[in-house]
Amino acid sequence: MVYQLPSHSNSFVEDRFSVCEQYSDRPQVPHWVFIETLLQKKPLRQLEDLLDVIGHNEHDLEFSTLKSVLQDKFSLRTFPVMIKAALRMPELFSNGVLEILTPGTTKTISLTREQIACLLVHMFLCTLKTPIWNKHWCTFGIWFATNSRPAREYLKCLLAYFAELDPQGRPSNPQEEVHFTRSVLKSPPDWKKSTSCFTDDTLTPSLSLHPEPGCNVEVSFANKDVGFGVSGTQEEVKMGMSPEACVVMLLVPTLLDNETLLIRGSRQVGMYEGIGRDVKFIGVQSEPKNWSLRCIIAMDGMEIDCLDEECIVELREYVLLRELNKAYCGFVSMGTEQVTIATGHWGCGAFGGNKYVKSLIQIMAACEANKRLVFHDVTQKTQNSSKQRFLEMLMEVTKMLYRRQRTVGQLYTAITQLEASSSDVFHSIMCSFSL
Repeated sequence: MVYQLPSHSNSFVEDRFSVCEQYSDRPQVPHWVFIETLLQKKPLRQLEDLLDVIGHNEHDLEFSTLKSVLQDKFSLRTFPVMIKAALRMPELFSNGVLEILTPGTTKTISLTREQIACLLVHMFLCTLKTPIWNKHWCTFGIWFATNSRPAREYLKCLLAYFAELDPQGRPSNPQEEVHFTRSVLKSPPDWKKSTSCFTDDTLTPSLSLHPEPGCNVEVSFANKDVGFGVSGTQEEVKMGMSPEACVVMLLVPTLLDNETLLIRGSRQVGMYEGIGRDVKFIGVQSEPKNWSLRCIIAMDGMEIDCLDEECIVELREYVLLRELNKAYCGFVSMGTEQVTIATGHWGCGAFGGNKYVKSLIQIMAACEANKRLVFHDVTQKTQNSSKQRFLEMLMEVTKMLYRRQRTVGQLYTAITQLEASSSDVFHSIMCSFSL
């Protein structure tokens, strides 16, 4: 399964404005000839020239947000460099296609940073066709007119990334690769019979917005269609501040229940503060770091749609198993090494999950996968005292499990025996092991 790029010999496009005069008698023209002609026809001397180029590729786009960002960011140097990066597509993708991470198969696709830079420019110029398996979008046109602060901040970060390209349109370390791995869990653990014991370092609490120094692995609370968006969800912020990760929209069809995605090596370009609608790009990440070590585990929680707010859907065994296997698939994709993974309220918020059960699910999956967790509570509009109390209770449960040498299987059984309307999950679990 492949995605056909504009430079492929069989890619054609409608030329509504007669850009390619030599093909004026044809209803469609070779896509790459159209792009080359459009990009080389006249230099980009002002903002309107850029908008004209984008408008030829994506009709009926509205540019209000893009214009507001570019008023102060427009650079006579940046955009010609972007054009050079875009025109390198036939050189960088000699066969004119991208391989796809097909559902049901564990597979890795690797792209160099200069290949990704080329793709990102095309995503900005809206020259790419939406893949047939993509239910949403694959270009940054979604950000151009969206009247939201997050979209504006993501555009600022993207333009800062483009501003760092060298005169030939290449990023730093152009040959270094970013790896995208679709992981499929074929044989899940028998959770009820698991004898894995919790350790004294299974969990570390944190109120910090960002992973601790030295922690190179972070969980993205993903949608099953992994990618960027226009609001301020944790996944969208992570993608918006890491432009190289955004090419997943071209590579990854919908994740199945037993699948996760591992992105290894994407650089976080943007420093930011705030979450949700309050996210703000505050500059380029300049601290020296080996970005090839950075890993993002994209795993989608189940979308909980329950009218009864008292009901904890995760206590239904099929839901509990689905979430355990999803988290385990993500954690075990890091291999056998005992790494530390930054996570938090995965599958909660917009997905409606119960934060108490979801946190227990994650420590069970981490224990089974021989991984350590740093649990970040950065819930929006929640007082620090409430966050602190939640983390203290979670630590209390985890330490109790360690002191009493309880197993993952025993905790699994205790969770399945909880009432569906339990008002205090942590207290109920503590009591069940005190008998």
